[in-house]
Amino acid sequence: MRITSLTISNFRCFGEVPTRIDLDAMTTFVGGNACGKTAALGALARLFGVTPGDRGIRRSDFHLPPDKDPNTVSEMTLSIEARIDFPELDGDTPADSVPTFFRQMKVDVPKGPLHCRVRLDAKWTRTTLPEGEVEETLSWVNTASDDVAEEDKTKVTGDQRSRIHVLYVPATRDPLRQLRQAAGTLLHRLLSAIRWSDELREQVETASRESNAAFREEAGVAVIEKMINKNWAALHDFAILRNVHFRPIKPQFEDLLRQVEMVFSPGEGDAEQPADRLSDGLRSLFYLTLITAVFHTEDQAVSDSGDDSPLRGAELDVPSLTVLAIEEPENHLAPHYLGRILALLEDIAGSPRAQVLLTSHSSAILKRIDPGSVRHLRLDLKTHQTIVKAIKLPATTHAAHKYVREAVRAYPELYFARLVVLCEGASEEIVLPRLCEEADVRVDPSFVSIVPLGGRHVNHFWKLLNDLSIPHVTLIDLDLEREFGGWSRVHYLIKQLIAVGKPRDTLLAIGEGATASVLTDDEFEEMKGWRPDDPSLDGWLNFLEGYDVFVSHPLDLDFAMLRHFPAAYKKAKSGTGPRIPNRKTHPKRYSARVKAACKAVLKSTKATGATFDDDEKHAFIWYQHLFLGRGKPSTHILALNQIPKGELWKQAPDRLKRLVTRVRKLLK
Repeated sequence: MRITSLTISNFRCFGEVPTRIDLDAMTTFVGGNACGKTAALGALARLFGVTPGDRGIRRSDFHLPPDKDPNTVSEMTLSIEARIDFPELDGDTPADSVPTFFRQMKVDVPKGPLHCRVRLDAKWTRTTLPEGEVEETLSWVNTASDDVAEEDKTKVTGDQRSRIHVLYVPATRDPLRQLRQAAGTLLHRLLSAIRWSDELREQVETASRESNAAFREEAGVAVIEKMINKNWAALHDFAILRNVHFRPIKPQFEDLLRQVEMVFSPGEGDAEQPADRLSDGLRSLFYLTLITAVFHTEDQAVSDSGDDSPLRGAELDVPSLTVLAIEEPENHLAPHYLGRILALLEDIAGSPRAQVLLTSHSSAILKRIDPGSVRHLRLDLKTHQTIVKAIKLPATTHAAHKYVREAVRAYPELYFARLVVLCEGASEEIVLPRLCEEADVRVDPSFVSIVPLGGRHVNHFWKLLNDLSIPHVTLIDLDLEREFGGWSRVHYLIKQLIAVGKPRDTLLAIGEGATASVLTDDEFEEMKGWRPDDPSLDGWLNFLEGYDVFVSHPLDLDFAMLRHFPAAYKKAKSGTGPRIPNRKTHPKRYSARVKAACKAVLKSTKATGATFDDDEKHAFIWYQHLFLGRGKPSTHILALNQIPKGELWKQAPDRLKRLVTRVRKLLK
C-alpha cells in the first residue's frame, strides 16, 4: 500500500490550480527556503497525522494571492487529495490492507490498477469570531474525474483514517520533547501488546503495595501526612475525601508501564544516563532509532501472530501504512551520519507498508539518493505559488547512467540556486566571482552557483536546468584550432540548444531579406569543417549570446585574461619566467620557440596557429609557462591580486562583461 500522489489546491503556497506531486517509496523534496517543502509535508499530515496538532485546518493554511487584501475576503476554500495504490496486489503475498479499503477501490481505465482517492476539503468563512470558522470534510472520491461533485463523495470513518499514520518530524524541533512523546505513545503501544506473564503482574503489584506501605511507615512521612490531614479536616467535611495518603508508586501493572523510561549506560556497574543528558544530535539519532525500532517490531508482530508469540499482534493494531515525513534529517548531526540515516530510512521504505518523505538543504544528502526520487520545488516570486518538478532521466540505461554521474549528482548545490553560471573549469571559478564583485553582483548573497563542467558536458546540465526551470547562463571556450574546438564547438552548442527545445529554424537561419534561408541538415553538419578564419564566426558567437551562451574567444578564458592583463599575469610567473629568444637577433630560435608553444597550447603536433596573429602567438609562450607549467587557479589568484580595484571590470574582455551584465539582469 502506497500513497502515489498528492494533489494540493489553495493550501499555503500552493495556488488555486491543483498541483500534483508524484511520490515514490522514498521521495526527497529539495529547493530554496520558503519554496513549499514544509507545506507539502504539512498537507499530508493534515490528512493522516497522528496528533491533533498535525490534523485540523487553520485559517493560515488557506492560500491568499498577493494581490488580494485579506480584509476583503469573506471565504476561502482548499483541497488536499491523496491517491493510494496497492502494488502488493500484483504479487502472491496476501495484502492485509485490502479488506479495509476494498469498497473504496476503483480503476480509471479497463484493467487498470486498483486505487483509492481520499480528499480533504475545507472552507473558511468570515464570522464575528476573530479567526472566523473553518469547516472541513474528509471523503473518499468515487469517480475518476477531476470534477468531483458532492454525490461522488463518501465520508471517511475514523477507523479508516487511522489505518494510515503520518509521523511528521518538523525541521525546527525539540529532540527531547519529541523523544519523550515517542516513548509515551509509540513505545507504550508496544509495551501494552506484550504477553505479560501472570507471575510478573502479581510480583509487580505486590511489590508496589509493599513499597507504598513501607514508605508510609517512615516516621517523617507519618508526621507530614498527619499534619496535612489535620489542616485538610479543618477546611472541609466531605466524608468520601476525609483522609489523605502518600502513594509513591501506583499499584496497577498498566500504570507502571506508563512510567517506563529508557536510560543509557556504558557497561556493567557504571552509572545510568537519562535521555535528557544526550546532546541534541544524539537525541535526534535516538529518536529515529526509536521510530524505526517500533516499525520493525510491528512488522515482526504481524508476521508472527501465533499464540506463543511474545506480542499480541491483534491488540497492537498495526496501521496499514506508516509514512515518515522528516524535514531536514541532517539537523543537529555531523555530515558523516547522513549515510547511516539514509540507509536506515531506505530499509524502512523497502517495506510494503511504509513510505519515507524527506526535505533537505544538504547537498551531501542529494549525493546519496536516487535522482529519480527527487522533487524540485521553486516559489514563483510573482504569484507566490509553488512549482513542483521531477527530474526527467534519459530513456536508455547508458545515457541515464552518464546523465546521473555527470549532471545530477555532480553539483547538487545548483538545486538551491536562483541562477546558475555554467563554465569550463577551475579558472572560471576564480575569475568570475571577482569580476561579479566589481560589477556589484554578489554571488553568494544572490544564491548564484558557479558550476564548472567542461564544454562536452553542457548538454546534461542544460537538460537538468531546463527541466527544473532554473535560470542559467553558460560560458564555454571556443578552443580555436584545438580538437573539437572552433566551428565544431559552435556546431555542438547549436545542436544542444535544439535538443533542449530551442527553435531549429531560428538557430540555423542565415542571410536576411530575400537571401534568407535555413541550413539543411547536411549543411549544418558541414559547419564543423568551416575554415577557422571564416569572417562569419564573430556573428555566430554574438548570436549565441541571445540564448545566454557566451564563448571565450579565440581560445579560452585563460588566454583572454592574459591578453587583457599582460602585466599582471607576467608578474605571476614562477622563477624568472619563460626563456624567450630575442626576435631580432635570433629569429630562427625565436620562431622555433613560438612553434613549440603553438603545439603545446593548441594541444596538437600539427598545430600552426595560422588563425592567430604574431602577438597572440608570442603570448602562447607565456600561456604555456603560466597555465600549462603549473595550476591555473594559483596563476589567476596571483595575477588578480596585482590588478587594482576597479581596473578588472574596466579592462575585462567584453564577452565576460556582457555575461556578468546578463547575470545581473536575470537576478532582477
